[in-house]
Amino acid sequence: MQLNLREYFLYRRRKLLFSLGKRTYRGKWYATSANLFSSYARTIDMNILLEEDERFVLDEQIRRHIDKCFDDFHTKGQGIPPFCEQYSYKRKRPVESYRDVKLCLLAPQFINNDERYIENEYEDYFIKTALKVGIQAEMFYTDLISYPNLPQDTSIAQKRLQELREYIAKTRPHIILVDANYIGNQDTVNPYLLNEFRQTTGAKIVGFIGDAYGDLGRKMADYWAEQCDLLLHSAPGDPSALCDPFAEKMVLIPIPINRSRFYRERNQRFDISFMGTYESALRPFWLSHVMKIATQQSMTTCVIPHSRGADECPDMEEYAKILRHSRIVINFSSRTPTDKDPSQRVLTGRVWQTLASGCLLFEEENEPIRTFFTPFVHYIPFANISQLKALLIFLHTHEDYRKRIADAGFEWCNTWYSIECIWSYIFANLGFPKTFG
Repeated sequence: MQLNLREYFLYRRRKLLFSLGKRTYRGKWYATSANLFSSYARTIDMNILLEEDERFVLDEQIRRHIDKCFDDFHTKGQGIPPFCEQYSYKRKRPVESYRDVKLCLLAPQFINNDERYIENEYEDYFIKTALKVGIQAEMFYTDLISYPNLPQDTSIAQKRLQELREYIAKTRPHIILVDANYIGNQDTVNPYLLNEFRQTTGAKIVGFIGDAYGDLGRKMADYWAEQCDLLLHSAPGDPSALCDPFAEKMVLIPIPINRSRFYRERNQRFDISFMGTYESALRPFWLSHVMKIATQQSMTTCVIPHSRGADECPDMEEYAKILRHSRIVINFSSRTPTDKDPSQRVLTGRVWQTLASGCLLFEEENEPIRTFFTPFVHYIPFANISQLKALLIFLHTHEDYRKRIADAGFEWCNTWYSIECIWSYIFANLGFPKTFG
């Protein structure tokens, strides 16, 4: 009984600290908020976030560390991202070779299948970039027939599914690319429907699992794999991405970025920016400390934490504009922990968007990003408050080093992860050009 009481009071203290931390953050009392969230971190056994890092105490230490990383990378060839060492698409295919290929994307227009929320980024990732390389790409919105955990009307869903059947029969795409980030049912797009499309049109079926992490990622892969020719994902090294006996269908890809929106601009008026959901894992903790540092250093900020509501955050066009106008973009990889994965880290689309915009990326330490980029050469990692503060202040006050890393990330992204390279890689895995006439 005594142990239970202790756990209860610890739970109540944790809830109180988190609540007060949020309130003081919204009131712009950032130092107080940072202290409250530091106390909160101790209650969830995350003291590692508060450790001091003696490597980055003095400017000279930081300067030497960055110089060594660049020297190792460019002179000794050390730290080349693993994906680039095995990437098989090094020769870009001419745009003309895609002219006769028709692609249809099946995905929702909005997050949560609801126009009250922000736009789904899949159209920007796949349709805009496919059109740019010459593919005949169209999109069929599946807001009414996907994600069965969201409210659905069976009669409306069945009517929309019939409209989809008619659309596919009329357009007869060569490739059907489907949002496979859920487990469907009879009222959604599902593997049986995709097999029907394959039988009637001969189309290749490609799924994209946006969150191919952990146990749920494996379940989604198992659900879609049999009826898909490929399952694309961006979860490097995650065992859930290997869905035996269909492991050969799982293809790791970089995120294709719409360069009409995300490109480098000279006028970078924000020292720091962040736009994303607020209450996700450690984000309240990190954001309170970011704002405390920014306030103390008189940095200009554009920090917009939100709950994905369309009325509280910028649309895609404004989001891209803010990103392009930022010198440093903060990004967080941690997700709400589970019993099976207490320290889950994911690779988000903001990584690619930031680097494509020529900004310096500050990324919460994680292994997935190292598959594609090299730390302290293409981006800056941070694992605790000591690192975040020292590196943020150094790169804010040393424009030459900030620009050096931002330029390196931008060039690496342009060279290795251009939309021509990514689409060539996808088509090569589909057997193109033999598949399409």
